[in-house]
Parts: sequence; C-alpha cells; structure tokens
Amino acid sequence: MKASDICVSFPGKLESIKNGELSFLPDSPPLSLQIDHKLRMADERANRAIGRLQAIIPALPNPALITPRGGNP
Repeated sequence: MKASDICVSFPGKLESIKNGELSFLPDSPPLSLQIDHKLRMADERANRAIGRLQAIIPALPNPALITPRGGNP
C-alpha cells in the first residue's frame, strides 16, 4: 500500500510495517451513533446492494473470490 492509495479524509493513520510497507489503522468507532434518516437510508441501500451481490455470486466463474463458501453466501 502506498500513502497515495489512502484518501486523507478517512479517520485513521498510516503506520510503517516491515520492508517499508504501510498499513492503515482506522480510528476507533464512536461509542454511540446518532441514527438519523440519512444513515437509515444509506444502510438500506447497502443492504440492497449486498442482496444483489449475493444473488449473482453463484453465476460467477469463480465464486470463491467473493465468498469462502464458493457460491453459497
């Protein structure tokens, strides 16, 4: 991973690991979240996207790339 691969707006930091490689360490999540309409709608869109992905996994040439069970999400 190169430093340029990480968007600077992500909450966290880059840390050097072996051989000069970098690792991204995200900040700890907040202890509580304010769940508003915008967050609920984003969650719903994400759930629908995951459902669409699960529906097409069995048709992929190599489903094991997506799921360790090889097509049975």
